[in-house]
Amino acid sequence: MTYSAELTVTLERNINDSWSTVKSWTGTGVGPGLIVEKEYYVVQGTYRVKTTAKVYSSEGTLLETQSIYSAEKTY
Repeated sequence: MTYSAELTVTLERNINDSWSTVKSWTGTGVGPGLIVEKEYYVVQGTYRVKTTAKVYSSEGTLLETQSIYSAEKTY
């Protein structure tokens, strides 16, 4: 069975104790590995990255979704 994956990387900024999306990138692929590599220049503030992975069957059925957040970083 062949699986496909979708990886979404979302840059979020903390504004008044609420997280807002600054920029989002998505990559798709088939096989054992998937990389989303981007550069983005930010203004001063506190940021984190949310990464969401989705795995689909060869028929296109969503099998699993997992999300993880990075540590917060202040620039």
